[in-house]
Amino acid sequence: MALNLNRLGNYIEENEIRNSDLKYSLDKVRGISNTKEIMLTKARVEYADLKKFYVVKPGEFVFNPRTSRNGEKIGVVYNYTDTPLLFTFNDVAFRIKEEKKNELSREYLYLLMKKDSFDRYARYHSWGSATELFTWDDMCNTIIDVPDYEIQKRIVKEYNAFSRKINIESRKIENLKELLVSLFNKDFGEKTPNGKLASIIIQNKKSKIQVSSINKDGKYIFFTSGKKTRRHSEYLVDGLNLFLNTGGTFDVKIYDGKASYSTDNWCIHAGDKTLYLFAMFLSDIEKLNDKYFDGSALNHLKKPQIMNMDCYIPNNEELELFNKKATLIVQSILNSSSIINQLDEALCCILSKVYFK
Repeated sequence: MALNLNRLGNYIEENEIRNSDLKYSLDKVRGISNTKEIMLTKARVEYADLKKFYVVKPGEFVFNPRTSRNGEKIGVVYNYTDTPLLFTFNDVAFRIKEEKKNELSREYLYLLMKKDSFDRYARYHSWGSATELFTWDDMCNTIIDVPDYEIQKRIVKEYNAFSRKINIESRKIENLKELLVSLFNKDFGEKTPNGKLASIIIQNKKSKIQVSSINKDGKYIFFTSGKKTRRHSEYLVDGLNLFLNTGGTFDVKIYDGKASYSTDNWCIHAGDKTLYLFAMFLSDIEKLNDKYFDGSALNHLKKPQIMNMDCYIPNNEELELFNKKATLIVQSILNSSSIINQLDEALCCILSKVYFK
């Protein structure tokens, strides 16, 4: 099918509506994640002049033009909620023109902006010295494919169907993690520390693989500090291992099998105590994040300090009983994670139908 290439600026227009009458208060202020999700803002806005903030209505978009120090991504979100939201005056708000709404689907445009290739495009076309910007003009000059409107709707429908399945499995994983933590706290929550974490942790070799250099068509799962996993053509470890973020915020993932990981991951295990260590980390994520992550521009995991952490080390009988109960829970977590990985691959196939030049 022939492509219908068009300049994006033909379909979109800036939204200049400000909160000048203070109709909307602090509870409507939101931020933009580099995973392209609306989030509660981390900025200190209680003393900000809310009159200058953009009012982004349902069905409208907003993006952060600053692409430097943003994980090689551009932050852009679509207000899919049923209420207007406030975004800082440093962002750029826009919408699809009224006369173009039957030519370009809002959801289809959002899918296009979710593509990794769009992030790479935005970074390549960002300019500046201290701060690199992908400006409104740059956004408008982007060339996109605008297929028949019915085709757009079909692609969006397929994508949403798979996304719902991913959300179901993700909620299942969170419930299973809560069950594992309850089990851990019941068995070990009141135990007095009797050793150091370093006595049970076994470190795998540090990865030299950058996320930008991976072969995405590889057969092995690839862990990064992001929420989603990717693929690579070579593996670094085999068996049951834990993968911890070394940058950003504390997070731990578990996988059983051949896997690879990026330079910003710390891959460890603890032999027959790996399930125990996984549950221990999950039981106190906020404390671990507050105590063992620190930095100026970006927080980093303080490995020596966490290795020196006091902990309770179970005896053989305690460990055997815990593993017997925890194995079924963790296996269910691994099964749901595998389903999510397969669904993510399907989403990538769907996104490949969304094209821009």
